[in-house]
Amino acid sequence: MGLKEILEEIGKESDERALTVINEAKVKAAQIVAQKIDELEEYYRKKREAFMNDIEREERKVFAKVELDAQKELNIIDNEIIETTLSEAFTEIVDRLKKDEKLYLSFLQRMVEQAVKVLGKKEVVVSLNSDDANLFKKLSEQTKVKITLGEPAHIRAGIICSAKDSPVFIDNSLASILRDLKPEFIRLIVSELAQK
Repeated sequence: MGLKEILEEIGKESDERALTVINEAKVKAAQIVAQKIDELEEYYRKKREAFMNDIEREERKVFAKVELDAQKELNIIDNEIIETTLSEAFTEIVDRLKKDEKLYLSFLQRMVEQAVKVLGKKEVVVSLNSDDANLFKKLSEQTKVKITLGEPAHIRAGIICSAKDSPVFIDNSLASILRDLKPEFIRLIVSELAQK
């Protein structure tokens, strides 16, 4: 073999090796690209999941806040309904009680007798509102204890009793009695509202 043929053979082998190296490099590059694509897809998949989780978490927060605000608004409305109902009921009770003088005097008598028991005195000072002062004489005739008319009380109905020699007083005004019964009224109103 001549030099030319040897050179051609070396060139041919060199070209074949170069092609092999190039092909191997292309395969390796393709593998690296495929691996990087997989890594990027996994990275973006995780990012999408995290983003979607953040969106869902924010949606739950917003929904919970809207639900809480709505519940607060309903509670305010319910409380307004309850307070209005109680106020109307109180007005109706006072009006009905005061329209029937005999019933009202009987109520006042029971309140005086209850106050006498609590105060432990045989004589008490009774304060009525200025509109009811005219009932004092009849009340004093019906009670079994001695009562004295005190200063007019700033109440709508009922009495306030005290002992002459003591700063202690018993508030038997209708407002006080109804205030003590308010939790029971609220329970009944809420129960009634829940059924509707």
